[in-house]
Amino acid sequence: MPGTPIPNLFLGRKDTSADVWIWGTGATDGAGPSQVPPGDDIVQLAKTARFFPAGFQGEGIFTQFWVGFTSDMDALTVQFTPIVDDVVYDGTGGNPDLRQTVAIAEVIGTRRTFKFNFSLALPFDDGADPDALRTSLRGSWFQLQVDTVGGLGVGDFIIDAPEIEFEIVRESTAAE
Repeated sequence: MPGTPIPNLFLGRKDTSADVWIWGTGATDGAGPSQVPPGDDIVQLAKTARFFPAGFQGEGIFTQFWVGFTSDMDALTVQFTPIVDDVVYDGTGGNPDLRQTVAIAEVIGTRRTFKFNFSLALPFDDGADPDALRTSLRGSWFQLQVDTVGGLGVGDFIIDAPEIEFEIVRESTAAE
């Protein structure tokens, strides 16, 4: 029905505390009961659905991705982390760090859309020239994790549909 207000969205914690917060009232100042306490910033926003370009049993090479978002927050820092076949490329566990961080400042209440392109290519170091050859991520599926760095301010943060560039290495065989 037009003109009907959207009800509040409440967030809770999955630990021993019984804290409940109202979405859209700020996330860092801890000034009241509807706000996240200081030091407890919302850090992970979302993960995309897993994308299987060659089917569930297939394999692809992922070379780059595009992501866009729309926001009207005063300042926002977002980190995008690629995940391929449950391997998180965040620099831990011997995996390369392919996280990309974007900082936006001075949006000041005006909704703006931002678009970014990130490479998934890795330098192949043969001991001579590290930029002579590059490799890309290879696997069955790709997923993108979106995290905030620091707290979220008051306002909208809308993640647009990310896109991935890929080449199919081996297609999935159909079940019989």
